[in-house]
Amino acid sequence: MMNYFVVENAVRLKNQVDLLLKEGFERDQIYVFSRYEDRADDIAKALHISQVGVAEQGVMNSVKNLFTSRESELRTQLMSLGVTDEQANALDVHLDAGKLVVVATK
Repeated sequence: MMNYFVVENAVRLKNQVDLLLKEGFERDQIYVFSRYEDRADDIAKALHISQVGVAEQGVMNSVKNLFTSRESELRTQLMSLGVTDEQANALDVHLDAGKLVVVATK
């Protein structure tokens, strides 16, 4: 099962994470995405949630992402969690607007 949400700021993201935890998701099943990598890192560390790594996207995609744009990297990461190409396009618009995306997978 995969759920995703778009939130406007870290406070709303924390509220969404709390709801997901109450629904039975574990912290390592909740991922945060931001157009700005440092912002996503800081939020993930503060809330003790995950970011997509080699385990989720595989070695080849991880290496490829070293040489691609942030937009391509985020798309690859989102799709590795089960987000469709169409959904990734829609989420990309929100990321461009400075919003945060939360993806929860079981």
